[in-house]
Amino acid sequence: MGDTITDPDIRLFVTLSRFDLVFYQKYYVNKKRLVDYPNLWNYAKDLYSNPAFGGNTDFDSMRKRFYYVDHTPYEDFPRIVPKGPDMSIWEEPNDRAEKFGK
Repeated sequence: MGDTITDPDIRLFVTLSRFDLVFYQKYYVNKKRLVDYPNLWNYAKDLYSNPAFGGNTDFDSMRKRFYYVDHTPYEDFPRIVPKGPDMSIWEEPNDRAEKFGK
């Protein structure tokens, strides 16, 4: 992220904001979580700290949307929506100011 937010920043945030919440658990993309990649994690938190992102990101709605939509060939697949992970970690400060002088 440079001095201005660009279209690629927006598109990447959409993916990153769903990674630990949905992709990590539901789609078994689970070797590492987003928080295990410090640069990407702090980049995502930096974007989230912007009211345009943080004020319009509804983690609970994302979770329900991805777990209630059927992506399996089995009709009797249980639609169990997990309670976690704890998304309050997105509120923690990022370290991008120290790294990049923002």
